[in-house]
Amino acid sequence: MRTRKTVGVLVFLVPLGLAAMAAGWFRLLPVVENELGVSRAVLNLASLGGLIAGLAAGPLVDWKGSRLLIVGGGLVAALGLLIFSTASILPISLTGGFLANAGVGLAGGIVIRVLVADWFVRYRGTFLGLTVLGSGLGGWFGSLLVGFLAQDGGYRIAVGVLALGGVGVAVAGFTLIRSHPAREEEDDPSKVRVPGRRSPQLERMIPAGQYIKSPGLWRALVFLGLASAAALWVVSGISAMEEALLEDRFGSGSLVGFIAALFVAGSVVGGIAWSVAADFWTRNRLLRASGLGSVVALVVLFFYSSFGDIFGYGALLFLAGLFLGGLVGLIVLTLIDYMGVRLLGTLSLAFGLLSGVGGAVGSLTTVHVLDAFGHPWPYLIGAPIIALAVLAATRAPCPAVGVGRPEPTLDELAPPSAADRR
Repeated sequence: MRTRKTVGVLVFLVPLGLAAMAAGWFRLLPVVENELGVSRAVLNLASLGGLIAGLAAGPLVDWKGSRLLIVGGGLVAALGLLIFSTASILPISLTGGFLANAGVGLAGGIVIRVLVADWFVRYRGTFLGLTVLGSGLGGWFGSLLVGFLAQDGGYRIAVGVLALGGVGVAVAGFTLIRSHPAREEEDDPSKVRVPGRRSPQLERMIPAGQYIKSPGLWRALVFLGLASAAALWVVSGISAMEEALLEDRFGSGSLVGFIAALFVAGSVVGGIAWSVAADFWTRNRLLRASGLGSVVALVVLFFYSSFGDIFGYGALLFLAGLFLGGLVGLIVLTLIDYMGVRLLGTLSLAFGLLSGVGGAVGSLTTVHVLDAFGHPWPYLIGAPIIALAVLAATRAPCPAVGVGRPEPTLDELAPPSAADRR
């Protein structure tokens, strides 16, 4: 029986399979370089498949729905990996890699986001948290499994095993119902724990032009995109410098590798915890709290990294990951609140382009700052933009649900607190 509980399991399994394939692919690139005798730049041409498919996925999911894209993406990824594992000449290998990346791009990211928004209202944050958990575990498992298989049997066996992940994604997607879920009590906006959310059924009835004309939607899109880009800047800065800083101060070793991994662990835990919390507390207040916490954690890291001990530094990395991971998750949830589900795929594509371009610019800036000023300075890259963009985005008015009817902000929709009532 295909119910919301079934879909809840699938929003964990599908990201797990996609992340395992993506992580395994990147783990294999150095091995493939050596065996085929080609440069990384040539192999990276295959990654264009993921970019192109990701651009197409936004409009396609609004047109055809999540089920078709998940099934099709899983099968395309499996086919591409099988071709790559059996190819004997470079053009066929690149074709297989292109298809594998295209399948992952077609079924992931935006499509999973739309799937969750389309099926869940009351516990939307919890189920988006499950996607974060699935992605985190899938990336870890895929990288570990492929490393083990490639060491014993060569990369072709490892790629063939990865193809099973694509088949699993397709099978999981095929179990989803063909149409939107039947209306249930939890779809009633009055039953939602956090005010400001409308049911998918109601949002589909709102004319698409009503969202397009909403100044609140565009304000939220721009400022949340900037906040997301700033978060990407900071994450890329930490990733670029944490191991180098630790090795410079404490030498190399397994302990250094463990401490460096604490930031990733904190990001996964934060993404889950803050998303779940958003099902019980007002979204905007949590968004501002996570943004403020991210800024404070980065400032403390900036000063502590020059004189602190390794364990304190690791604890601060984990704390920064908690806030930044939560910030990214809450940005996605706030976008869904403002966008609804009618054009979520297309608008998510616009948001992804905005944050991706900004994040790329920030990453280049981070590298130059790191080269020019040394290790601690990249911690401050993007921090002021996070603070200002989050503050501006959370004051954007919601898109109108009726022609000529302006909506308050999400904070204004929240019930009064006990202190306010007194």
